[in-house]
Amino acid sequence: MIGSRGYGYGGHSLITMPKETKFVNLVEHRFETEEKTENIEDPIVDYVLRCIKGIFVGRFIFINLTEEGETFGSDAEGELTMYIENSGLSPKHAEIKYEGKKYYLKDLGSEKGTWILLREENPIPIYEDLQIKVGNDIYAFKFSEQDIEDDLEEWLNKLHFKKVKDALVNNDITNMQKLRSIKSENLRSLDLGLDEEEERIFSQALEDLEVDFSQGYVTKKLLLVSFTDNSNKYEIGWAGAILGNLENADVKIRNSLHPSAPLELMIKYQYGHYWLINPYKSEENKVFIKLHKDERFVLTPGDIINMGDLEFLVQRYNTGWFADKGT
Repeated sequence: MIGSRGYGYGGHSLITMPKETKFVNLVEHRFETEEKTENIEDPIVDYVLRCIKGIFVGRFIFINLTEEGETFGSDAEGELTMYIENSGLSPKHAEIKYEGKKYYLKDLGSEKGTWILLREENPIPIYEDLQIKVGNDIYAFKFSEQDIEDDLEEWLNKLHFKKVKDALVNNDITNMQKLRSIKSENLRSLDLGLDEEEERIFSQALEDLEVDFSQGYVTKKLLLVSFTDNSNKYEIGWAGAILGNLENADVKIRNSLHPSAPLELMIKYQYGHYWLINPYKSEENKVFIKLHKDERFVLTPGDIINMGDLEFLVQRYNTGWFADKGT
């Protein structure tokens, strides 16, 4: 099932807070308890960030729940609540705020960016200039300047039914607008040469047109651009594509830090949009999505944040117990 990315737009002026170090060593036995958070009556649910990469590995940040939130950066004289040096952060890098029982992560125009892990269970819609990072390799998505010239052929490619195009054209069905006029019960009269199973799939696809191609659907092809080689552009249509370094990949991408580790991503066109899907969990090939400046991302337990040279795992804190799962 395709899910929506949890983001919104907005912003708040930053309020000065005293700088203080909130990395805390925790008692190890808290990780050994078998107590389930759902068994705790009226649990007090807070989030903590556990550093999983960088010079503070194993330490925690407890997120400030006040209106000011947490502001991360490397400027010792700046208006920060979380001053972190020697870790590749910008002077004012990112912030996390708690509003309406949700935690919002926002980049503050940092040089290296604030990145969020593309989790295998959470496909995201692809928008103009979306950037992804695998290791040190960065790619960007853009849309073609022109609309798809032959939308009927593009739709048939998506269904793997290109063979029926001539028959449709012979019935004066030459574009998507005319395709919508076909009624499932009249399909056989078009003599498309489909067997019973193919006819069932084609008929279902016709019924799904109003869902997959409703008002405002994307009419352009997708372009994938490598930051390593800007001349290297790949074009992707409604049929989607497999990205990666495996033999079945339609578009070759790499992680130069782990070139031999299997890498696979999927792009699908559904509900009028292109979606990016990470089908597998991989420690060697973590895929991160870059947040745009002032874009707000809703954090949930299990998310991983990359800032500079650091990675933080979002965990749930319930009256002394920690867990990666939960809401």
